[in-house]
Amino acid sequence: MLLIFGLISVVVATPFILSQRDIKRLLGYHSVEHVGIVALGLGFGGEVGTYGALLHVVNHGVTKALAFLAAGTAIARYDSRNMRAIRGMFAVAPIAATLLMIAALSLAGVPPFSIFVSELLVLRAGIGHGHWLAIAIFLAMVVIIFAGLLHHVGAMVFGEPTAAASREPEARAPLLGMILLAAIVVLLGLTIPASFDGLLQRATEIVVG
Repeated sequence: MLLIFGLISVVVATPFILSQRDIKRLLGYHSVEHVGIVALGLGFGGEVGTYGALLHVVNHGVTKALAFLAAGTAIARYDSRNMRAIRGMFAVAPIAATLLMIAALSLAGVPPFSIFVSELLVLRAGIGHGHWLAIAIFLAMVVIIFAGLLHHVGAMVFGEPTAAASREPEARAPLLGMILLAAIVVLLGLTIPASFDGLLQRATEIVVG
């Protein structure tokens, strides 16, 4: 059942992500996709699948927090949640735009960011247990979502800014929080600290039994 509902979540989220115009709803449908990935990891089971699912919960939480903060900066700059109205963000808020791109690349499962690692573990568990059809559907949806997300975010970040864009200096306090989250996203994409790995291992033992 976890495999079925996980695949349904990923498949259903895909067309909504591609057709979305509201940046907050875009991130919301990405949460639907990533909850599906967690369900797939638990459905594949075993130590690798369970560990990957638990790690994905953390990775997605940190990345999505960064994404929503960066999106909030974009909304404040352009006074709109419509992604078609948000253009050329890099020219008016380069640091926030860079952080938004980092969040988007992580959500898309691009290395060396954190979500790539947990998605890879979930895939490894599926391959190890021979769930080839589920893996094929999952990979197809991930590739489509990857292209759609980069199209949306790339259009917002690059190009000429619209006339409505605010050109005020970037506030330091929000940037510090976002930079900290981005650092965690990169760190967990490069290595898993021993103390955190120990917590995940113990949690995995409890789930697996």
